[in-house]
Amino acid sequence: MSNNPSAGHSAYLASRCCAGDFYGDVFIHGNSTATGTKSAIVPHPDGSHRALYCVESPECWFEDFGAARLVDGTVTVHLDPDFAAVVHSDAYHVFLTPAGDSNGLYVSSKIALA
Repeated sequence: MSNNPSAGHSAYLASRCCAGDFYGDVFIHGNSTATGTKSAIVPHPDGSHRALYCVESPECWFEDFGAARLVDGTVTVHLDPDFAAVVHSDAYHVFLTPAGDSNGLYVSSKIALA
């Protein structure tokens, strides 16, 4: 097979687990289309890996979603522990979606909980 990308050659790799397994950088010159989900595999502190699905955006962001209810004007929304273990939790965004009159709803602090 030629190393010339314009030569029009393609390869089909068959195995029991996947169509291909690549190590190192892979560059695609042209479009990439997927019929299934797309994820990033990130290392977890326990030595395993986790699949994180990301939003299509101009920057690389991972998201976690949670819900909570205000009680006496206070609420704590916990990040999923596996998610928190593989992302930079020192700089993150919190988006609030009030269901009704927010009466000045805002994030007053973000802290790491053990």
